[in-house]
Amino acid sequence: MIKIKLALIDSDEIYVNRLTNYFNAHYSDKLEVFSFTKIDTLLNFIQSNRINVLLATEDFNFDQKLFNGSFAFAYLVDSNNIESVNGKKAICKFQKTEIIYKEILNLYSELSENSGVALKTDIDGETKIITFLPVAGGVGSSTMAAACSYNIAARGKRVLYLNLEQLGTPSLFFNGEGAFNLTDIFFAVKSKKANFLLKLESSLKKDVSGVSFYDSCKTALDMLEMKGDEFKTLLMEIRRSGFFDYIVVDTDLSIDDKLKNIMVLSNNIVLVNDGSEVSNLKFSRAYEALNILENQSNIVLTPKMVVLYNKFRNNVSKQLENYNLNVLGIIGEYLGVPNKAIALQVAKTEVFNRF
Repeated sequence: MIKIKLALIDSDEIYVNRLTNYFNAHYSDKLEVFSFTKIDTLLNFIQSNRINVLLATEDFNFDQKLFNGSFAFAYLVDSNNIESVNGKKAICKFQKTEIIYKEILNLYSELSENSGVALKTDIDGETKIITFLPVAGGVGSSTMAAACSYNIAARGKRVLYLNLEQLGTPSLFFNGEGAFNLTDIFFAVKSKKANFLLKLESSLKKDVSGVSFYDSCKTALDMLEMKGDEFKTLLMEIRRSGFFDYIVVDTDLSIDDKLKNIMVLSNNIVLVNDGSEVSNLKFSRAYEALNILENQSNIVLTPKMVVLYNKFRNNVSKQLENYNLNVLGIIGEYLGVPNKAIALQVAKTEVFNRF
């Protein structure tokens, strides 16, 4: 594992020491930190030592010759409202240190992309992918995907909730701090950045439940611009990173290359249905289409599929017959309860313990 060589300069000795101590305590395997309070000492160090990233408060004036591409640079500023100083990126110094760390990763990912340095891992295929698909609108597929993610995290496993719906909104269930989102990830996929793993890590957010997630795209159109093979690359790279034990994919049931690539890589495919007459009819059509896709593309899908009944009403809903699919569970209808509260409650049941 390559360590990022980070230099910090701030005339506030207390702050720079606290930041350095935190990085050494929590990221010693990923960062090698050098801290300074005087410009001459820093410049002398840079002349004889290589650094990857330099963070400096804006009261220090640098010769522009320093910015020749040999290291990444950003100013440490006092406000979150400042985006840049003298044409250079600005990072608020008074925020969670974890967020500053992710900004450092993002800076380094851009630097190493330009310099041709790549970080790689040999881990592949150890992460399980569980994909949730709604067979009809309003069946609560996203709520069940969130519940599954909560359940896995509660068991002490590392889980990523990955919402790939066209209009997906992870913030309905999860909250975390950070400046990046899926648009940044998609751009990295499309541009084939060498240090894609760093971009993955720097863009991650983490909910208090322990579930990691990526925030929704800046606009829904960003999702539409992704191609089927690019979704495949995204999932394979996340799996290859070794960051997670599980990836829970929440996506639309649209018979296209995007879904085909997701399903091929999935270990389990959960078809969410409410058992109503309309949903059961739509399930029949969806199942037929998936069977045709399976046969025409010579891929394996059916053995991975299970049915999960959600919003099931005993006096109206009916379980499907004549389908050789296992039933993952049956969840009753919650009236007047927010989706997040439902997900948290369902997560406590044994429905998802088989994963």
